[in-house]
Amino acid sequence: VRDADIVITGSYPKDTEYQQIGTCFAVFGQHKKECIRQDGTVIVMSAASEGVGWHYLFGPGMPLFSPHEDNVPPADIADRDLMIYSDGVSRQDISQFYRGDAPPVYKSWEDILEKLQEKYAGRTPLVAVYPEGSIQIGVLEAGE
Repeated sequence: VRDADIVITGSYPKDTEYQQIGTCFAVFGQHKKECIRQDGTVIVMSAASEGVGWHYLFGPGMPLFSPHEDNVPPADIADRDLMIYSDGVSRQDISQFYRGDAPPVYKSWEDILEKLQEKYAGRTPLVAVYPEGSIQIGVLEAGE
């Protein structure tokens, strides 16, 4: 979907641990900026049923670690609002993946809806949902 106000994307089936959350952006390929309006909101979902997870190469303190602010959200859409929906981790849990402040983590969909209703009051936003963003392949047709 081009120029969505709200994009909801999930990291399923790679959602057993928070560390894999960045995979949910795979659905956008090279079209991230075209898919999410400049003032848009990105909601990423991860069950994180195993918590933050552990990776011996890419985890915090390991040789190939790169903080998540480099990819959650990706740099080319880092200026969009970001909300994380997960009942498996807290903001404190994920803080080890960020140099600065970790993004907000919501455990309740109602809390997310409340924030969205405040932001988009008075208009009907265009919403795009990619429940399996980590394994979906998005296509934007020319001139769409």
